[in-house]
Amino acid sequence: RDQRRGTISQASAPPAVMPLQAGANPKNLNFLDFHPVEVARQICMFDFSILANIRPLEMLDQVWQSEPNKARNLIQLLRRVSALKNWVVHQVIEVEASNRRKMLTQLIGVTTACYDLHNFHAVVGLLQGLQSPEVNSLAQTWESIDSATMEKLKNIQSVGSNLTSLRVFREHALQDCAEEPAIFPLEGYLNEIEGIEDANDSYSGEMLNMMKNRKLCASITEF
Repeated sequence: RDQRRGTISQASAPPAVMPLQAGANPKNLNFLDFHPVEVARQICMFDFSILANIRPLEMLDQVWQSEPNKARNLIQLLRRVSALKNWVVHQVIEVEASNRRKMLTQLIGVTTACYDLHNFHAVVGLLQGLQSPEVNSLAQTWESIDSATMEKLKNIQSVGSNLTSLRVFREHALQDCAEEPAIFPLEGYLNEIEGIEDANDSYSGEMLNMMKNRKLCASITEF
């Protein structure tokens, strides 16, 4: 875990792109003027700034629910999923109807870039926003999206919609980034740790249950 986080902090940045879309006016910018890869980069940097401060003890004994003051960093990262979901919905619903197709295309680009940058935690929230009832109901807008963009979205949805299932994540995504900069889906690991804690006693007689501790250690170390 620490080695992978060290890799993240020391890794070379992806190939540079212009932060602004072609034709953007630097004196009058809005969200649609920024390159989706640059937006994804900023999301990654913000999420990693939270991830880097999470301590292993924050993930044990469901402390984020019973004693939230002891798991502030973990709670902040957890809340990022709903924050990104709500942000996507707000961006699509509030934009002028004439720009809605462009907005959807932009957000799909951001989601694709986050997936390519291995920020799977952010992908969960972004996809939840794109698949929300408010956004899904815009049938005419979805029909206007070009086929190449829709193909990118479908490829991510096939895995990304189930990232909180660690079985799916480990089978289809983990193998591609186990030793690379990545932010794994937090909810899936918390569910696994909770299951280990609930299914195993802490003590076997008067001895510590080392099998339980090994399982917990493996899950936290992988995250």
